[in-house]
Amino acid sequence: MNYLWTDFETSGLNPTSRKILEVAAVLDVEGKIFEVVDSVIQHPAPIFDPSQGWDSEAWEMHQKSHPTYASQKGRPLLEDMRNSKGIVLERVEHALCCAVAPFPPNSVMLAGNSIHFDRSFIHVHMPKLDGMLHYRHMDVSCLTTFLEGAGVLERDKGPKPHRAMPDVQRSIRTFYTYKHNVRETFLGSSEAPLGRAPDWTVTEWTVDPPTWKEKP
Repeated sequence: MNYLWTDFETSGLNPTSRKILEVAAVLDVEGKIFEVVDSVIQHPAPIFDPSQGWDSEAWEMHQKSHPTYASQKGRPLLEDMRNSKGIVLERVEHALCCAVAPFPPNSVMLAGNSIHFDRSFIHVHMPKLDGMLHYRHMDVSCLTTFLEGAGVLERDKGPKPHRAMPDVQRSIRTFYTYKHNVRETFLGSSEAPLGRAPDWTVTEWTVDPPTWKEKP
């Protein structure tokens, strides 16, 4: 299965009344990584008014910096939006459709953390892309919840960057770390095909893999 790893930063939770502020997307073709989009989205000036289409929690979150990710978009999203023209959402959808188009219909699966959230915004704001994607998702947060409940994974309590590309990187690294550990457990070899995280050729990884509990 090929994956389109995405993360959307938005002005709130409701896709019909809130806006997409930043998009990152990476195409994963059998473990080979290709960056497709990493950009803030162009909006008129009223977007900087918290009374104009914002959830209060989102407004506060996107004004905060994240020093851990200083080398990779550690600035607040709103600061980048003010200092960058960004690109219009239609161009983003076009780029994503072009990335998915070479593959057979419905053979690319959307992937990420809590990816149903991103899919809800795609359904409303990018209907053409929505129709090209597989109807199922690869939700990494679901896998994390399962493994935590099974008592084999420590909950990650570290801060989240709430920037699109670092969040995409985190999702991919987590997914392939899980895959590596599962294959090692059931097949008895850490060198099983596609068992390790792929090389990140676009930018360096900045997120450590999840912490697995040691066997008693």
